Amino acid sequence: MHSSIRSQHVCAKSRNGISHSDVHAKVTRVNPIAEEHIRIHSQSTSINAAFLHEIKVDDMRLKRLLAHLKTFGKIRPFGLNRLPSLAKLLGDFRDQLAFHFTLEEAYGFFDDAIEEAPQISRKVTLLKYQHVQLFDRACSLAAKAEEIAGESPCLRAVARLRRDIRALLARLQEHERAENRLIMDVLNVDLGVGD
Repeated sequence: MHSSIRSQHVCAKSRNGISHSDVHAKVTRVNPIAEEHIRIHSQSTSINAAFLHEIKVDDMRLKRLLAHLKTFGKIRPFGLNRLPSLAKLLGDFRDQLAFHFTLEEAYGFFDDAIEEAPQISRKVTLLKYQHVQLFDRACSLAAKAEEIAGESPCLRAVARLRRDIRALLARLQEHERAENRLIMDVLNVDLGVGD
């Protein structure tokens, strides 16, 4: 993230004390496309096996939390007794998302991508900014869920929260697709496939 964006970005620490800036020194998530980039990148950079394990664990945790959130979005009817569980799940998701984005940025893929293909710097800037936007939204939804769970919730507020969660998950999915397309663009440049 750019320092100007980071300095403007403030999110209260979560229950376990993790904030986006606390975990910024970590690294990137692995998905099937990113593994090839890591293999190519590791030819010139030494990558610690424990570090790669951390990346894979992050990816599995995030996918598991996303699956649970999608399940909560499909439950009909949604009983108000489920709100405390949903609030906890959103808090866990927010924390994992902070870690996930920090891994992506700390690994240096974005910087490497610009170095390999300067024409994609605008895409990289947009993707980094989306990290801030998505994380801010996850923070606000987690806070809203805790607020609703702590009071006498109305069904309209719960329905709005669930709709907002689905919208966040859709935005995150599109963001991940854009990152995968960026990885492919850079790999095409690395391998000499793209024009």
